[in-house]
Amino acid sequence: MKQAEIILASRYSATELSGALLLGKYARATKEEYLRKQLTWQCSEEAHHALMWTKVLRDKNLPLLEIHEKNEYFSSATELKNEIEFLVFGHVFELRADFHLKVHVGIPSIDPDFKKIMEQIVADEDKHLDWISTYLEKLQKAGNTEIANYIQKWGDIENKTYMEFIKKLISSDDEYFQELGKAIEENIPSYEFKWKRFLQA
Repeated sequence: MKQAEIILASRYSATELSGALLLGKYARATKEEYLRKQLTWQCSEEAHHALMWTKVLRDKNLPLLEIHEKNEYFSSATELKNEIEFLVFGHVFELRADFHLKVHVGIPSIDPDFKKIMEQIVADEDKHLDWISTYLEKLQKAGNTEIANYIQKWGDIENKTYMEFIKKLISSDDEYFQELGKAIEENIPSYEFKWKRFLQA
């Protein structure tokens, strides 16, 4: 694995772990049994994904790096007002993560073992996206008017922070980061912004 891949595997692991911790927090706090079960399940999934990124490094006797780089999107989580906004926050992020990993897995210079783990994690994403999407749709049909506002807010924040991330990759001195950044940039027009359907409900 290249040094850039060690950094990215460590970053992806840290992001999964951050997500798991947030999911666990809301699973403990919710008063709704269905959400408690779903959030607990997804918490375990994200924690397992963090372990999977770690495993690919461990199996190659490579370090899991400390990641102190500020994640602008997750840093905004302090603004979350309630569990519905949290679900929107997570859903918007998962939609982009699914897109990002599907682009990353296709770059020519990717390490085969890194690619294998990535493909396994991508296969899990649909399950995460489906239940939250269905839950939010039911709430909207029942008359919830907050969801559209939350979707617009977090959709805009996520898009801004992701575009900044791409610029950092492309402007890097590392050829692997540049390759990944350019691949994402080329595929950006295909990103569907599926969260926008909640604005039309």
